[in-house]
Amino acid sequence: MKGRSASKIKLTSYDELLGGGEETNDIQQVSLEHLHSFENHPFQVNDDEAMAELVESVKEEGILTALLVRPLGDGEYEIIAGHRRRHAAQLAGLKEVPVIIRNMDQDTAVRAMVDSNLQRPNILPSEKAFAYRMKMEAMNHQGTSGGISAKDIGKNANDSARQVYRYIRLTYLMNDLLNAVDRDVIGLQVGVELSYLTVPEQEMVEEVHESTGKYPSLEQAKKIRQHREEKTLTKEIVRLLVIGERKKKTTVTLKQDEIKKYFPPEYDEQKIRTVICQLLEEWSNQNH
Repeated sequence: MKGRSASKIKLTSYDELLGGGEETNDIQQVSLEHLHSFENHPFQVNDDEAMAELVESVKEEGILTALLVRPLGDGEYEIIAGHRRRHAAQLAGLKEVPVIIRNMDQDTAVRAMVDSNLQRPNILPSEKAFAYRMKMEAMNHQGTSGGISAKDIGKNANDSARQVYRYIRLTYLMNDLLNAVDRDVIGLQVGVELSYLTVPEQEMVEEVHESTGKYPSLEQAKKIRQHREEKTLTKEIVRLLVIGERKKKTTVTLKQDEIKKYFPPEYDEQKIRTVICQLLEEWSNQNH
């Protein structure tokens, strides 16, 4: 591997990201086949319009921001920051990309990976949820208490500590419900309430959705959770809470002597019904 001038390659704020260090930002070229995704990487790399634009940029300008990686041994590297750039380089037909190599332990690598990716626009709730959980666990391993961790994580991403905990709760949702949160079919807070259900109980919610086309509202989700805590939750209760009470049919009964006084004696029941219907139709047209 040869060093490369930084005249063209831009450096992201990796020193700030990692809290500084003695190692230098020497850029080296590494073959794509020796770069591996971060284990349990929570951020999606999609072949969407933004990726297509990035590929075109790579074809024209190359990789302008070096990837951050850490050595795995035997010439292999794990990507800390740059999964989208690596994918764009593959699609653009490049064989190697510029990288900055840093030695990091697992927890430090997790924190750097999360912080670098939280700078992305349009992050899905599920991506943020698993990223927050990974960083929280890493910080706890390093001796930081949960409350301080949540505050620190939230500060870096403009979320309150309470919001950080809400996102982390989403990691306890089954995939169908979590995907519904990502699609904004289920609100974040509804997802949080449902995350307290067991997987079989969450499956009840999804089965009710499949049969009714409805997910619970926040108020309904709170009642479902309450039934769960009281150990009274059943699929039928979920269904009744989601669909709500059926509207009662409106029935009006008129006695014959109340009606016949308005009609000639020769009018039979059918004629009376026809006239009443015509009058109601006229009234409806005038008042709606």
